[in-house]
Amino acid sequence: MKKQLYPMLAALLLAASAIPATAQTATSGEMTNTQAFMDKMGEATIQELLTESKTSGEKPTKVQIAQKLFGKLRENMEAFKTAFVRDCTIHFGEDKAENCKCAADKTDFDTHINLLEEMVNPDAAGLAEEQEQWRAKNMQIEKDCGLEKTAASP
Repeated sequence: MKKQLYPMLAALLLAASAIPATAQTATSGEMTNTQAFMDKMGEATIQELLTESKTSGEKPTKVQIAQKLFGKLRENMEAFKTAFVRDCTIHFGEDKAENCKCAADKTDFDTHINLLEEMVNPDAAGLAEEQEQWRAKNMQIEKDCGLEKTAASP
């Protein structure tokens, strides 16, 4: 059962790891704090699903796995934001720590999690427009917070 959960959870974690791309730190920097947070949430999700599966005798669906994982992300949003700010600061430098905090504060992570959750739903359709709106909004946040990429950016 555990072997069956890992591939589904890995795909969800990959999708969810797109969340910190807000300040484009993922484009050329290591997201070690954010990735460690996501790994911790993934492992906790697997453990809970295994326990629930043993109790119920039923395998969780992809949607149930997604709901559990994204629920954990929502429950631990402040810890995620802290990891995001650390990675952003490592990428852009200590002098941009307040800019990174600005990006984390202005980013609507809940909306992005909702969008990712919708993408997992087999009935979801037509999310391209929402994804583009999300991307455009985050580019504006980067600009507003002084994290816009330039030729001189790391």
